[in-house]
Amino acid sequence: MTRAEFVARLPRKVTAACALITNASGQVLLVKPTYKAGWEVPGGCVEDGESARAACGREVAEELGVQLAIGRLLVVEHQTAPDDTGDSIMFVYEGGIHDEVVCVALPADELEQAQFVPPDVLHEFVPVRLSRRLTAAIRARHEGGVIELVDGVDAAGGPLDAGAGER
Repeated sequence: MTRAEFVARLPRKVTAACALITNASGQVLLVKPTYKAGWEVPGGCVEDGESARAACGREVAEELGVQLAIGRLLVVEHQTAPDDTGDSIMFVYEGGIHDEVVCVALPADELEQAQFVPPDVLHEFVPVRLSRRLTAAIRARHEGGVIELVDGVDAAGGPLDAGAGER
């Protein structure tokens, strides 16, 4: 088997990165995409040849219309998916604390709204997997270090509280 054949057989994982952006009250900035139901965090998929940090900065700039300093890594999560979506690696970076929604102009073809949401109701806006990841990011921001999650569970055994209900 050639090296190219070996590499072609290796598993592929979707990789995405987002920024935890909050206001001084600790509310989390969420964005509402035009192309799907529900809310998300500013960020998106990592492109070929791009680091997760660079993707986070690029996606935040594209979505919010501003260049934000992307801070330290807060969370890395490996998600397994038994369906056709496959495995993914998700990164959450520090996006800073801002008094206002940090948007110059939302791209009309991508986002229709942005707003700050209290952490204790994140599960009402985003899927529980993202709520858990954001809860872990808030904890990592306050405690320092990086939290590793596997399917929403702290790989080191720390507590997570992402609100009620699975979605």
